[in-house]
Amino acid sequence: MPNINKVINDAVEYILTHLEEEIDVRAVAKHCHFSEFYFNRMFKATIGESVYSFIKRRRMERSAFDLSVRADKSITEIAAQYGYSASNFSTAFKKHYDESPHSFKHTRGEKTGVELESYTYFEERIRDIYLEPFTVLYERHIGSYYDLEHQWDDFIKRHKKYRTINSKFIEISYDDPIITEKGRCIYDICMRISKPVPEHVLTMDFEGGHYKAFRFEGKINDIFRSFQGLFQVWFLQSDIELDHRKILTIYEGTNCETKEVTMDICIPC
Repeated sequence: MPNINKVINDAVEYILTHLEEEIDVRAVAKHCHFSEFYFNRMFKATIGESVYSFIKRRRMERSAFDLSVRADKSITEIAAQYGYSASNFSTAFKKHYDESPHSFKHTRGEKTGVELESYTYFEERIRDIYLEPFTVLYERHIGSYYDLEHQWDDFIKRHKKYRTINSKFIEISYDDPIITEKGRCIYDICMRISKPVPEHVLTMDFEGGHYKAFRFEGKINDIFRSFQGLFQVWFLQSDIELDHRKILTIYEGTNCETKEVTMDICIPC
């Protein structure tokens, strides 16, 4: 019997890394070594939507993210990147977000609902780091980021036997809650490991490399504000390019009583 979590995670990973290509149910099912019919049923039962709907939604959300952070690209270029003509993209985008791509691109910064720090504030606190390749055990969740605190508690209890003095806790957020409906955000909670774990435990390898790291120190409730500022202020005015690797949040310290954390938000470039 296959590990359903592993199969679906592999499928989601495949979709997320091939959104700019022509992918469909058949391609994803073939990648996971299942029949198209059976795989689509399994995917929908686990994720809550069909493979087709998931791909369509993720493309729209990725395009919205690009509209908000890629000042160097036109709406037409972003539309073409995800397989749309300019007119079809405008219609589909407005249906999904109830506003035009042009309106979204030029008002995205106003949607955060919080005051953001200046470019200088972030630039003075960002440093270059290099991470060696590493492996994590992880759990993937689809839901609201507000659930993270309880999910971290459960995760640490479930995997405490694999924790060592050198373990690092890492979070991978795939979505901007301004763009993705809050109950549909994808995120991984991870623990860095140095020894093998049983086959049923999900693991993921990271190639490491150079990152721009922003050190956050403060209340958990202020993390959202820092993420928004990093991408809506600092990233927009910087000259860096995101590469294919994931954005990592590496925890360096946590005070459960005061709800304060120290973490590095690591942007691959």
